[in-house]
Amino acid sequence: MRRYARFITFIALTVAALVPARVFATWLEGQRPVFTGKIAAVFDTPGTYTWTVPDGVWRIMVELWGGGARGNYSDGWWGSSIEIGAGGGYGFAYIDVVPGMTCHITVGAGGSSDYDPGDTSSITCGTTTYYAAGGYYTYDFGRVCHGGVSNAPLHIQGQGCGGYSPSDDYEKDGGGAGRGGFGTKEVGIWPGGGGGTGSGAPGGVVIYY
Repeated sequence: MRRYARFITFIALTVAALVPARVFATWLEGQRPVFTGKIAAVFDTPGTYTWTVPDGVWRIMVELWGGGARGNYSDGWWGSSIEIGAGGGYGFAYIDVVPGMTCHITVGAGGSSDYDPGDTSSITCGTTTYYAAGGYYTYDFGRVCHGGVSNAPLHIQGQGCGGYSPSDDYEKDGGGAGRGGFGTKEVGIWPGGGGGTGSGAPGGVVIYY
């Protein structure tokens, strides 16, 4: 009997050593963390926020968009020029968390004044940080703008927007965000679209659990 008890103890200690403590404790309680894919929070207004991981949640999925750049058209004594806003970057990632952890979120604003790129959106949970940068703009007849980028494992660069051409009547669509809002000849569409001749759309952060 003692030999059997020692064997059971040895198996239990071996399992505990090989399996992460968090998972082992959950298994002992008869529970198993399950990712449901439900939306936990949507942040769509520029600013900084915090979000607390609910009980029973050990992994989240996040999507991030950077802000779109502003476009602008001017017709001065030196001649016409146009800046067309590019779209913000897009990022997608899973993050391991623990219940009660506080995540810090930043939502980047869209460009709102001349020569104004979009701002970066980000999320930090513990030591893990992912971001999606804002888009930039064209300037003076054809210099290429570029969309925002992201450091997330799955990422799509925002759409650039080319340069100005007189045949376009000074109107070109702004660049679309990666897997997000698109650009129009006027303002960008949320999330992260670049403005053709107006403001870029804000970025965004969406959390799923």
